[in-house]
Amino acid sequence: MSESISKISSKDFISNRINKNELQKVCQDFESIFIHQMIKAMRKTVPKTGFFGKASGEELFESFFDTELSKVISKKGGFGIGRMLYESFIKRIENHNGSDALNFEEGKRWKML
Repeated sequence: MSESISKISSKDFISNRINKNELQKVCQDFESIFIHQMIKAMRKTVPKTGFFGKASGEELFESFFDTELSKVISKKGGFGIGRMLYESFIKRIENHNGSDALNFEEGKRWKML
């Protein structure tokens, strides 16, 4: 999931060499990670009941299930976070015409001027 996120460098954004499909995939992956974290937090609110407690592999299975569930939700449109990120990045990339409107130094946050 996070593999595609780490593939994109700041130079790719600035030079507009990034493939729009790849950017869309990264934004979708980000939304999937966000949804997974939300599902994990929601699961913690469910009381642990039962006479025997959880089986040894149940937590691991739930984690895998939640990861796959979050991927499916984000592919189906999710909450729209991935789409909003994608549109925002595309707008910034297309509006960037060599000016300093988008200033990014390697290893630092984006600085909005």
